[in-house]
Amino acid sequence: MVHAERCEHTLAFLERAQRWQDTWNYLRPHFGGGMEGKSPTEKPKSSGAMINERVLLFPVILAWKEL
Repeated sequence: MVHAERCEHTLAFLERAQRWQDTWNYLRPHFGGGMEGKSPTEKPKSSGAMINERVLLFPVILAWKEL
């Protein structure tokens, strides 16, 4: 998990968030609803789904809402 208060600047936060997201999508096994211990990138491949590998390569972005 990324702790924003530990990041010295926005770029440091974005870099840590991207590493966390990549770990979550590519390395960490998942055990919920039919995942069978596979990562989100492994599951579609194992089921024969025709999904492009780049689907989970989206970058981390910052979004905010001004009040």
